[in-house]
Amino acid sequence: MYFFGWRVVQPADLERHYMQKGTIKRLVADRGFGFINTELEEELFFGRNQLQGVDYGSLREGQEVEFEVTRDPNGRPHAIRVRLAQPKGE
Repeated sequence: MYFFGWRVVQPADLERHYMQKGTIKRLVADRGFGFINTELEEELFFGRNQLQGVDYGSLREGQEVEFEVTRDPNGRPHAIRVRLAQPKGE
């Protein structure tokens, strides 16, 4: 449990609200989804409807992205609000 100001935040809440970084590991173009390899070497699913400011067709394996993590109804983590990472120094 963590305290941010007056609000108590559980560890599960932290993963949903902070942008993480990773790289596109694999794209399944005909199905419209892919997988991100996180900085912690975890693999996360993402769907094309979770992209922000980028077209699915322009993504390439190895590109750096930023994303948030949430859990599906079965408790499996997946990436949401996926966008291209800002170049270092910006």
